[in-house]
Amino acid sequence: MKATNLPYRSPSLPPAPGSPACSIDDVRAALLQSEVSYRILLDNFPVAIYCCDASGKLTLFNDAAIELWGRSPEIGADSWCGSHRMFTVDGHPLPLDRCPMALTLREQQEIDVAEAIVERPDGSRRNVLAHPRLLAGPNGEALGAINIVIDITERKRLEEQLKDADRRKDEFLAMLAHELRNPLAPVRSAVEVLKSGRPSDIQIAQAVKVIDRHHAAVR
Repeated sequence: MKATNLPYRSPSLPPAPGSPACSIDDVRAALLQSEVSYRILLDNFPVAIYCCDASGKLTLFNDAAIELWGRSPEIGADSWCGSHRMFTVDGHPLPLDRCPMALTLREQQEIDVAEAIVERPDGSRRNVLAHPRLLAGPNGEALGAINIVIDITERKRLEEQLKDADRRKDEFLAMLAHELRNPLAPVRSAVEVLKSGRPSDIQIAQAVKVIDRHHAAVR
């Protein structure tokens, strides 16, 4: 099992508890400042980030996650992720309890990257790459997991456009090759006549006429 420990330290923490200069109010103020700073940092990330506890319940998520999901899930109630529905890349329904975050927490085994499709409540869909990572306490105890989810919908759209352009190019080249083969067949026959020993004047005239006519057709 590989786990990541993500501590946060405020630059303005008070003296250690128990010291003469430290009070309960100082500790509370420092913790509040730490939470506010962490929230600002999280919400300024341009990609969706969310965390679950060891049982799979959502514990936090940022604004980018809300935008991706198209909804704001309920902390402590929603499990595994905040998606309305999910699908595999080939369009089959993916139960939330089988999503990358769920598999990571259940099996305590990180997934390098997993591609899936997220469906919002309005029916729109987004292609995503999920990067779930386990979180552990200072003594190695399982605390849950964090998931960074990258929206690759635009990239997939561009890839499909490129594939479509390649397909149309291949179709055009196939059609062009077919069209070129048709007028070239009589030309080849005319050339064979000219190459066959001693063609008559009439044969030469007919061959030249064929070549001229089909040359004009392909110009």
